[in-house]
Amino acid sequence: MSWQQSFYTGMLLLVAASPCALAIGTPAAVLSGIAQAARNGVLIKGGVYLENMGTIKVMAFDKTGTLTEGRFSVTEILPMNGSTAEELLAIAAAVEQQSSHPVAAAVVEAAMEKQLSLPRAGNLENVAGKGVMSMIDRRPVLVGSIKLFQDTDWYSLDKDLEDTISRLEAEGKTTMAVSHDGKFLGILALADTPRPGIHQILDKLRELGIQKLVMLTGDVTTHP
Repeated sequence: MSWQQSFYTGMLLLVAASPCALAIGTPAAVLSGIAQAARNGVLIKGGVYLENMGTIKVMAFDKTGTLTEGRFSVTEILPMNGSTAEELLAIAAAVEQQSSHPVAAAVVEAAMEKQLSLPRAGNLENVAGKGVMSMIDRRPVLVGSIKLFQDTDWYSLDKDLEDTISRLEAEGKTTMAVSHDGKFLGILALADTPRPGIHQILDKLRELGIQKLVMLTGDVTTHP
């Protein structure tokens, strides 16, 4: 007999000889899958959710700490409008030392390595997905993405600033524009590194039928 005929005949025999075993086979396999996932730190609410994973075509990931190591370092300090690199970094670090975000920690670490004296900053306000606002010498300080300044009425963005930020972000870097008392002090560029093996994991997901992989960040949504 051909393979198809042999398989069909075998299934007929199993259905006739052990219908109960066949009926319980699927839920047993599902429960086994849930248990195995739990052993590896993945919690699945129930069998229907596990089965639904087979229909997933789009998967979204957080970036920092998920796709990347979550350990940033300052790669470029670009002062503007007559400010110095030390002034730019000190102002940014004074504000960011009030935050626990990995990007903030990298800025503070860079300032400490240069042994900079940081001014006193206060009244930190987080602007979700955009950056932070604070006060130094009773004058406002803004540190964050270009969206933070686009949404702030008293700022007029310079084309050179926007072009520089676009170039750095095209290189895969995270950018932070810094201003004090309405004056742009410059831009900080930071870089994070992908987690080991993340490229192979994304490739494997594509092989499994995921058609689109989406990366979610505080600044932009892209497709890795």
